[in-house]
Amino acid sequence: MGRESYTTAPGQTSQSVTPGATASVTQTVTSTLTAISAPVTPPRPSSVPTDSLEAHLAQIQDSVAQWWQKLKEPLPVEPCNVTILGRVIPNQRLDSSTAAAEALASNIWCTYRSGFEPIPRAENGPTPLSFLALMLLNPLSARSLLGGLDSLLFHTDVGWGCMIRTSQSLLANTLQRVLESGFLRDARAAADAAAVETVNLSEVVVVGKEGQMQEGQLKVGQHGGEPGAQAALEQQKRHLLRLFGDSYDCPFSLHNFVQTASQLPLEVKPGEWFGPSAASLSIKRLCAKNAGAFLPTLRVHVSENSDLCDEDMAALLKTGGPVLVLFPVRLGIDSVNVYYYPSILELLSLPQSVGIAGGKPRSSYYFVGYLGTNLVYLDPHIVQVAGDDPSLYHTSRCQTLPLLSLDPLMLVGILLLDCADYCRFKQTLVGTNKIISFHDRPVKKCVTDEDYICINSLLGDVLDEYVDVSDQFSSENVLLHGSVASLVSRYSLDKFSLVEGETEG
Repeated sequence: MGRESYTTAPGQTSQSVTPGATASVTQTVTSTLTAISAPVTPPRPSSVPTDSLEAHLAQIQDSVAQWWQKLKEPLPVEPCNVTILGRVIPNQRLDSSTAAAEALASNIWCTYRSGFEPIPRAENGPTPLSFLALMLLNPLSARSLLGGLDSLLFHTDVGWGCMIRTSQSLLANTLQRVLESGFLRDARAAADAAAVETVNLSEVVVVGKEGQMQEGQLKVGQHGGEPGAQAALEQQKRHLLRLFGDSYDCPFSLHNFVQTASQLPLEVKPGEWFGPSAASLSIKRLCAKNAGAFLPTLRVHVSENSDLCDEDMAALLKTGGPVLVLFPVRLGIDSVNVYYYPSILELLSLPQSVGIAGGKPRSSYYFVGYLGTNLVYLDPHIVQVAGDDPSLYHTSRCQTLPLLSLDPLMLVGILLLDCADYCRFKQTLVGTNKIISFHDRPVKKCVTDEDYICINSLLGDVLDEYVDVSDQFSSENVLLHGSVASLVSRYSLDKFSLVEGETEG
């Protein structure tokens, strides 16, 4: 990284030196070694005074950030089969030149941003100054670093927004899948007239005259009007990205996630870390609030205790439009119980999967697949300047996390396009998956607002682990996992096993 190596010239002989010369040589060598070991700092614009606070902060931050980013580089992995959201790609290395990397790059990737529309600090909430040390570990601009000195406004989500970013990624890829499914449905209808069959909900498979199957999108010109439809799809995808911009005007921005979660029952403040329930509640409320503001129609169902009721799902899917099912789960105490390992991989292998927002303790990733027992993820802990450039939302960088390092708190996303899709999903999981259960009729207990207030006062900070937010709170009931009595008893007798259900950025 910009270092030089120095060797003795061949044939060089030693010479006697005076004490003064020795001191001079020693000083020169010391200066040289210091220069060699120091990280290389990129040049700064000449317009910035070298003695200014901004320049000094930039130099310190550049040095620390280069070292930190080097530590985060993934280790090479031997070729093997990689599964990305239901698609198996054989014999792949995790580098930017493989088909697995291309599959990753097709997904929407939301990350830390800097320089966005300021978010006011909440009364008694975290101060932006508390995240200044984390800002130094990331390549922020000098202006953003100075913004970190603001005690009243958040100019970046570095250090606290990673669960929100992975939740955005999950929602964005769900909406993109809905867009693509509509395009494929239209293409299938047009292809029927030409005796061309399209199958698979997430890909197009063209069956030629010889019966040979080809993977990929339908060829341009294969049926009338398709080039225009493809162009319209790409335009819709660009519009979709703008919905996740970093301002209050963008429906699914970090700002609106924070604003939504600040309401009852969670009351999360800016700078505080989201858990799975806060994320799922925010997604559900934002989708309901902005129905019609974005192109695909999407409804959100938050599962109760990872249960799905056939009657409820049939009623949802028959009324028209796809449904995003969210499962905020806890699969262990301090780490994921090995009992659930096969079920996690099974969920990521389904064509209905839209990923998992979770990670290791105090850090959230967006998991989209696996190789062996390592989960493949998109990392939100990359700082980018806020903007609407589509390239900000895509990466081909593959990273992995062993299952044994996975935090037990996570948010699982499943997209069901219609009743037939739900039947296929259920048929695949019944009898094999240990996370999701299926029932003919609803199995739940309704709790009144007074019960909620009582439980909230008892549980305090661990509320996010136990409140089922599938129904919005206020005039509606809040559903809890199990009865109130058993919940209070469990908290009183087994409090030591409850860790905070929040994920640090």
